[in-house]
Amino acid sequence: MHNRDIELINKLNNERKTYAKAMVVRRQLPSSGKPGDFAIILANGKMHGWVGGGCTRGIVLKEALLAIAEGRSRFVRISPNQDHDDMPNTKLYQMTCQSGGAVDLYIEPVLPRPQMVIFGQSHIGIALAKICLAMDYRVVVVHQDADQSTYGDLPNLTMLKSYNQSDLTQNSYLVVCTQGQGDEQALQMALETGSDYVAFVSSRKKANAIFTNLRLEGDI
Repeated sequence: MHNRDIELINKLNNERKTYAKAMVVRRQLPSSGKPGDFAIILANGKMHGWVGGGCTRGIVLKEALLAIAEGRSRFVRISPNQDHDDMPNTKLYQMTCQSGGAVDLYIEPVLPRPQMVIFGQSHIGIALAKICLAMDYRVVVVHQDADQSTYGDLPNLTMLKSYNQSDLTQNSYLVVCTQGQGDEQALQMALETGSDYVAFVSSRKKANAIFTNLRLEGDI
């Protein structure tokens, strides 16, 4: 791994970006990728580094993006011969280069630390924050009158008066538990982020009423 790879990894980690790492772990000549060759694949499909030529690159890109989506590592073998019963948990691909050769790669997704975004300062929110901090989640509390003391001065807690999608990651979960204090505004703010996971803590009757109002006002 080169210094530029380490610098990029540090940058991505600091920015809490999602990416995958791919490394050649074994090869059979005349494959161009050799053990130790390394690449970083971003969630947008851009690849930095080298793990082999055209017969390898497309497969690695495909499997790296799948690894990111599934959150699971995998071994990949690209070979003229796909009969490898002794290689469990390995994705097998046909080597299409006429020169032949084979290459084995390990692909690992790197996902940002899970983030729990709690809207409101209710007792449910406080309990949820404690649980998430114990699970090493990054916890953000959003409330118009953000007050750290309301949450019992929990460590490593971020208090915000508003929230937007620029801070979202693949592992972000939004929970609205305002309990009657600005329910519609908080729910609208959460929905506008476009997050894949938004939960609203309330009775079914109250939830239906609030969703109906937001629809009538054209906010959702």
